[in-house]
Amino acid sequence: MYRCKECKAEYKNKVEYCDCGNNTFDFIEDQPVKSNIKEKKTLTVEQKNDIISKVFFILCIILSAIVWLIPIGDNNHKNVPQTQNKKQQAVTKNIPSIDKIWDSTPIYQPKTIEQQTEKITPVEYARQL
Repeated sequence: MYRCKECKAEYKNKVEYCDCGNNTFDFIEDQPVKSNIKEKKTLTVEQKNDIISKVFFILCIILSAIVWLIPIGDNNHKNVPQTQNKKQQAVTKNIPSIDKIWDSTPIYQPKTIEQQTEKITPVEYARQL
C-alpha cells in the first residue's frame, strides 16, 4: 500500500499524483493476517541461565530450611541405653610415661673442623693422578 505524505490518503496501487496534488508517497507493508497457529518461542541463553539460577536459589533456600527444622538438644540421648555409658566410664587406658619413649639423641650433628678441611679441590685431585 502507498500513503501520501501530505494528506495521508492510502492507495492500493501506486499512482502518479494524489488527490491533493502531491507526488510523494510512503510505502506501507500490508498488515500480516494473524493466524491461530501458535508459534513456539525459543529461550535465549540469558533466559535459560536466569531460570537455572532461580531454581538453584530456591533449592538452596529449601535445604537451609530443612537444616533449621532439625531439632537440637538432649532429645538424641533419650534413646541411648545406660549400659553403654557405664562401659565407657569403666574403660581406662594405660599410657606410658614420655621419658620411656623419648629419644634424646640429636637429629643433626655438625661435622668437625678437621673433617671439613680434608676436602680436596678438583685441581689437587687432578695433580694426584
